[in-house]
Amino acid sequence: MHRMMIIIAALLFSTAGAAIKSITLSGFQVASFRSLVAVIFLFIILPKARVLPSKKILMVCIAYAMTVIFFVLSNKLTTAANSIFLQSASPLYIMLLGPLFLKEKIKSTDLFLILPIVTGMMFLFAGTSAGTALSSNPILGNILACGAGVCWAMLIMGLRFLKRDDQTNQGIILLLWGNLLASAIAMPFAFPMVSFQISDVCLILFLGIVQISLGYLFMLKGLSKVPAFEASLLLLFEPVASPIIAWFVHGEKVTLITLVGAGLIFMATVLKSYFHYNKVSI
Repeated sequence: MHRMMIIIAALLFSTAGAAIKSITLSGFQVASFRSLVAVIFLFIILPKARVLPSKKILMVCIAYAMTVIFFVLSNKLTTAANSIFLQSASPLYIMLLGPLFLKEKIKSTDLFLILPIVTGMMFLFAGTSAGTALSSNPILGNILACGAGVCWAMLIMGLRFLKRDDQTNQGIILLLWGNLLASAIAMPFAFPMVSFQISDVCLILFLGIVQISLGYLFMLKGLSKVPAFEASLLLLFEPVASPIIAWFVHGEKVTLITLVGAGLIFMATVLKSYFHYNKVSI
């Protein structure tokens, strides 16, 4: 059951790219309104999250907020495949930033995995085609996706740091306040709003309630019982499914070079998880 929760979470996460591209609103509008809907929903269903976060949690909330904002903006500008796989290059940033923020030493296995990740990122940039109606500025979108990867790495490191704290319900508190910060940061850039469609409202509600709120709640519940290594592999359903859904909904094609780059990052992510949780050395 808990493994299925992880898979459901990954599949819900994977719907973001196609849904974001279906909305006629700007990236900042989607980011702000999606997180605002999530805040309202989470505030209603999670009484235990209605507390002020500690300073430590608040710092991690900033990383979460910037991750979701950059992710939405990148999906508006580049392909769903590039957006999710460039964010998935976060292990590279964790390797580089871990010694600074967590005092974690870089292992030989980490150095071994830097090459495929960097090569994969180069392939993703090289495989970027000209702008389309679905991807208006692919290069900028790729850069923002890299920014999402850096922020996601900061979020992961922050979660590791929070494990040393004794405050309970950290996950749901982070989810509520992280989305509140994301909405507040993006809100000034969301106006004026010229027009919107009923379909936009429906998709924003879906993204805020189902995709991000229920997705994370399923993930948190699943992580309580599923071993970390197995969970990390199950969550890889997201980068696999995201471009498939975008292709099915929008006909968004992925080039061969992009597939090679995505494959390299995917392989490095799997190996990183395996080396970390099985403490393999080379």
